[in-house]
Amino acid sequence: MEADSCHLQEPKVENAQMRTQCDAFCEGQGVSLLIGSQTYGFSLSASEEICLPPLGVLKHDPEKLRECGSWSSAFREIEVKTSQFIAQLTVFRATQSLYVATLRNITSEIQAYVASQEFAVTISRAVDKVGVLTAAVKERLEAASTALVESDLRKEIATLRLRATALQASLGTNIPLIERFLSECNDLHVGVGPSGEYLLDICAQENAACLENPQSGHVTCCCAYHPFSSFGNVPPAALINGIAGFEGWARVAAGRLLQGEGEGVLDICAESWTEAAPKVAEIYAKVSETGESDVVTARAQAMKAQYGSAYCGFPLDAFQGTDNDGVFGSVNVAQSWQALLPVALAMSAQFVGEF
Repeated sequence: MEADSCHLQEPKVENAQMRTQCDAFCEGQGVSLLIGSQTYGFSLSASEEICLPPLGVLKHDPEKLRECGSWSSAFREIEVKTSQFIAQLTVFRATQSLYVATLRNITSEIQAYVASQEFAVTISRAVDKVGVLTAAVKERLEAASTALVESDLRKEIATLRLRATALQASLGTNIPLIERFLSECNDLHVGVGPSGEYLLDICAQENAACLENPQSGHVTCCCAYHPFSSFGNVPPAALINGIAGFEGWARVAAGRLLQGEGEGVLDICAESWTEAAPKVAEIYAKVSETGESDVVTARAQAMKAQYGSAYCGFPLDAFQGTDNDGVFGSVNVAQSWQALLPVALAMSAQFVGEF
């Protein structure tokens, strides 16, 4: 079906409507390029000459786009490894807090015991008073609960070391790929829709001839795609929405292209929270049971004071009766990787070095 003349359509298609249709066609990863206006138009061959190589402003290189998508995903792998490291670091810090809270609790028990009448009678009868006091303290420090928390802490340290090493290894593998992406993918490419469409025939401007006719003059639209707009992800199969669900008078001219499936966006901080949340919530509940919840809240306040918005806090309501909103509520859940990633990389290197 041929697109009708611009001025004969109802409502009349003027420059603003042309731009709106072009923008809708290119929505997704594309930037709209309107070819023509109320006063002039082009044939199919002329439109393609403007948009496509060898003379046009856009490149058409599916293989290069596939390479760019592969290189771009190298950064996503770094983000994934970073989020995994941060998740484990969060679990480790929580377990560390539980260990400190447990020791505090045991210390309070020891102090209460040595101040009790029972211990006063025992030590008054003892010949080796130092030995009696040492044995009483040692018995409580080696309690089953303390030993269990210490064992858990050692396990989390071991896992943290593995994830720190994995992050550092990922950097070594993927940084060269990112460098290739930045140096070889800095070109504009033609955007393609889910049905392979790349050129939209909006309306006939100069005459009623079909778009394919060399004497025709139509207003058309193509879309520019820059690989940098998908940095960190494999580009979606359809770079633009194209005519999928497009309502109106316009039609697709011609052309088909295929690309790989895309992946969703990744937020490092949110991803790490999602992974660590169940385990950290369980650990924080145990900390609360010890009556030493201030171990966690004090550390969160200190970290937030030191790192500001770069601190990836953990928004849990694990502690009843405490002002958690003041500690966790103001942390930006959508923390940008630009601020968070350098901190995580430095910390992972530190942990690898320490172990």
